[in-house]
Amino acid sequence: LVRVFALARPEAEPLVMRGHEKLVRVLLATDEPSGHQILTGSDDKSLRTWDVRTLAETRRIDFDGHVNSVEVSFDGRVLTVAAGSEVHFLDRQTLRLLRKHALPVVEGVNSAALSPDGKSFVAGGANFWVYHHDFESGQELQCSKGHHGPVYCVRFAPSGDFYTSGGDDGTIRNWRIKHEPVGPQ
Repeated sequence: LVRVFALARPEAEPLVMRGHEKLVRVLLATDEPSGHQILTGSDDKSLRTWDVRTLAETRRIDFDGHVNSVEVSFDGRVLTVAAGSEVHFLDRQTLRLLRKHALPVVEGVNSAALSPDGKSFVAGGANFWVYHHDFESGQELQCSKGHHGPVYCVRFAPSGDFYTSGGDDGTIRNWRIKHEPVGPQ
């Protein structure tokens, strides 16, 4: 159940969109030309788009896990979806899958973000760590340790030089991108 309130008319009854069977974790108002579209993600493992004029569901994509976060890329072309133990990258206009990476080490991806240049992404989840990955291959580039609870939010700085994470431990941490190779050589 999603309720949409008209801020200009606080006394009005909210618009109600029905369809999700479980908790809605993500709601994103899009800036598509008509301005009448909302995107939602839920614990029912679906991502849906809605037309607020008709209250009708217009598209639906199902995932293998709960949809925990959705982020629009800096250029507005890609949706980054954290669902279960995977990160999906979808074309924002068509919702066509561009790339998908399984991240079982994260133990449930709570949040993911695509870098401004689109060449890498970060993800955080239940195991307290934040991972930086190559977009094309999914290879881990960097692991940032420091939170003392699950990570619920990750975002890149517009410069792409660092990313920020927020965790259940009440901290917000900034992580600098390492440009040297990580791991055994």
